[in-house]
Amino acid sequence: MSRTIKQESGLLLLFGLYLFIAVNGFWRNNALTGSLIIAASLAMLACWRSPKNALAYLSAAFLGFICEYLLTTGGYWHYNNPSTVIITRNLTIATLPWWLFFLWGYFIVLFIQAAYLLEKLIQGLKASGVTALAEKVFFPLLWLAAMAYVFFIYVNLSFDLTRWFLLIIVPAALFWRRRIDLLAFFTGALFGTLGEYTSIRFGVFQYHAPYFNAIGIPLSLPLAWGLSTLLIRRFTLLFR
Repeated sequence: MSRTIKQESGLLLLFGLYLFIAVNGFWRNNALTGSLIIAASLAMLACWRSPKNALAYLSAAFLGFICEYLLTTGGYWHYNNPSTVIITRNLTIATLPWWLFFLWGYFIVLFIQAAYLLEKLIQGLKASGVTALAEKVFFPLLWLAAMAYVFFIYVNLSFDLTRWFLLIIVPAALFWRRRIDLLAFFTGALFGTLGEYTSIRFGVFQYHAPYFNAIGIPLSLPLAWGLSTLLIRRFTLLFR
């Protein structure tokens, strides 16, 4: 069923606020947080019923959780209420909060749907000539801003994990230059960064060496979220 822009906007706002409350309000109780995210995930996938959304959810869940495990193990950040796995009576392991698996899927589907909504808004402005102006001026400027940001990262950070992003950025810049690709990148970059910032403020987790100490986030954070959203959306397009 086709929805209006107002309805889509309302759904995105509702699912976004719900996640904000579920994670930042209840992160001290992993069972409750996870249950809330799973329930909302089922509702969201039913609301935006699509095989591509289901694939995006599962892909983001698996890849995101694996990356979280590798990077927390590598000492980049830590969670303040990790789940505890009991191996034996005398051996327990503090791992990631188990609900991160579902959180990643939720986030990426939400960001992809937000990008589609923005594209729909732009298409609705065609009659006024705004869309043509955006194609000629606004979107090229966004690409320039993205490339300037990547160059700034390359110059200011040492040769570590961040520069591996270049292996993704180069093909993205060469082949994924459609309007929806750019919207997906910036949607993920903006809302992913805002989501992490609020979680840091509420004490969910901390980065160990953030570039911006005052707000506690690394320089590469928007790039990571933007590329994650773009890559997973493009991945789902491989399947019909």
